[in-house]
Formats: sequence, C-alpha cells, structure tokens
Amino acid sequence: MNSNLQGSTRVYLTIYGINPSEVTRRLGISPRKTGLAGSRLRSGVLTRDMWEISEASDEELADVMDRLLQRLRPSWDELLEIVESAEEIEMEAAIYNASERPSPFLRPDAMAALGALRPQFQISLY
Repeated sequence: MNSNLQGSTRVYLTIYGINPSEVTRRLGISPRKTGLAGSRLRSGVLTRDMWEISEASDEELADVMDRLLQRLRPSWDELLEIVESAEEIEMEAAIYNASERPSPFLRPDAMAALGALRPQFQISLY
C-alpha cells in the first residue's frame, strides 16, 4: 500500500462506533487513521470512535478494491464480527481524472465481500 495515498484511485474503509485500538488488535491491521469520540478535528469534534484503512494506486478501481479486500481476508471472520457491533461501516472509492479513465467496475467476488460487510458505499469522481 502506498501510505501517503498517491494515486488516481483510492479506496477507504471506515468503521464507526468501536474503539479503534480494539479494531486494530482484533484485525492485526495498522489503520491509516483513527479517532476517539470527543477528539478535536479541523472542522469540529469527532462524535464517535472511528478506524480507517485505505489503498491507493494508479490502477483501476477493481484492482485497488481487490488489494484492500486481500489485506482484510486473513482476519475476515473477525471483521464480520466487528461489523455486527459497529454503528456504521462506510466505504468510499475516489477516482481522480475520471473523465480520462475507463468506467469503474468491481469484480463479482468484491461485490460479494461488500455484501457481507454491508457498507454505505460511495463513488466520488473527480
């Protein structure tokens, strides 16, 4: 993963409502960003705990999503338990220079994985 998120395709998975240290411990995955309810942000105060991972590349959306899901697979059962107790799961795909790229798509196995996670899913085209 490119930790500074360079790349024209970025995928984020954010889990809300569970202590981020617990999520990190249970999944064994280092997050991109975490926050505790009450933490100060530039735009205000975080109202609930959050934990986020991401993947970024100049590849197509399907490839970036596959890589993010591959990072989650070793702890998939644990992730599904976390999802059950989370307040909300969000996923965003941000695609830059979208007018110069092929139409975004996801492979069937990625769609099945997203179905299990049940995130609020957003695609942002820039």
